[in-house]
Amino acid sequence: MNEQQLNLAIAKALGWTYLRVCPPNPRRKRDKPVIAGQPPANSADRSVIVPNWAGSLDVMHELEETLEHHELWLMTALLATAIKTDKPIAHASALDRAKAILQILESKK
Repeated sequence: MNEQQLNLAIAKALGWTYLRVCPPNPRRKRDKPVIAGQPPANSADRSVIVPNWAGSLDVMHELEETLEHHELWLMTALLATAIKTDKPIAHASALDRAKAILQILESKK
């Protein structure tokens, strides 16, 4: 899965609706496609750009803060298996973290 596919899958798992891929737009200073949609708690009936969880550690940390304690433990175990190091959280990329979080979100269904 590439970053865009992963971000789309996470958005769906989190309950985003009306998701679509928007092409690059030089007028808006976007040089690559982005995903837009409505977050689950969006009452403004307005689409926003889906965060780039798989490409930014800062954005990924914000998503991690929404996980419950046992989910963080599960994420640590998944990362330890995926990147094979004794400090999986410290050395995991945003992409690795996104893959682990997607597994956790899909297991909740």
